[in-house]
Amino acid sequence: MMLIEKVLIGTDYSAPAEQLYDCLSELKKQGLKRVILIHVIDIQSAGGNAAELQVFNEKKLTEKKHELEKYGLEVITKAPIGFPPYEITMVAKEENASLILVGSHGKGIIKNIFIGSTTFDLLRTAKTPVLIEKYQDVGAGNCKPYCTIKFNKVLIPTDFSDASLAMITQLKGTKGMEEVIFATVIEKSKNTDELESKKAEFAEKLAILKQEFADAGYKTNSLLKEGNAANAILQIAEEEQVTLIALAKRGQGRIAELLLGSVAEAVAKQSKAPVLLFPSR
Repeated sequence: MMLIEKVLIGTDYSAPAEQLYDCLSELKKQGLKRVILIHVIDIQSAGGNAAELQVFNEKKLTEKKHELEKYGLEVITKAPIGFPPYEITMVAKEENASLILVGSHGKGIIKNIFIGSTTFDLLRTAKTPVLIEKYQDVGAGNCKPYCTIKFNKVLIPTDFSDASLAMITQLKGTKGMEEVIFATVIEKSKNTDELESKKAEFAEKLAILKQEFADAGYKTNSLLKEGNAANAILQIAEEEQVTLIALAKRGQGRIAELLLGSVAEAVAKQSKAPVLLFPSR
């Protein structure tokens, strides 16, 4: 079971970033007890004002800390000076965070979640699961999260790699998860015989996963597709109106230390629904 006891929240105080706190009520059902609030003062842009900005941000984070403590959470704050993705990754490791929570739009790190190098490097280097909140109507003055209940209907793409199966094991037993959709995409086959063989093999494996989760009390479904994996996953997510896509950062690639799996990157960039990325172990 994925037990989320301690969550690190990266913030830049933008409206979308402030809405990340709305996730906490659901995460409390997953066992959330402690929150780490962090705002990194980027040494490259802050320059000689870094120390002054650090004092200012420590005060702002402390104000939010007092607010969250009213909900029965233990809260610590961090306002380090440095390279944002490195600082976030290191704090998550030092504090043994269960999850890193960031938003996909706004200013600074939030705005650049999939555009600038800051968040790309965070996704690439984090050894902690990263939950990426997604928003609607960004820039319209009334942006809101894509969905309010993340774990209600979860799409779990799998290639049956060790990383993918380890992720599925962690998700099993997650509270508040009512429906699970397993999806496998066959991208390449040498010939018709190999394609049919893969279909039979993956259909059998999907049936086993589906039954395991059905026995655990979940509503389950499984889909086997052909074509581009990222496109197929995004299409399924749209058609099924899922509330979350959970996938491992890397699949069966030959190079274990590849920056970020191309499928994971494409899904994280383009998905309208929140995305939960698990590191490879």
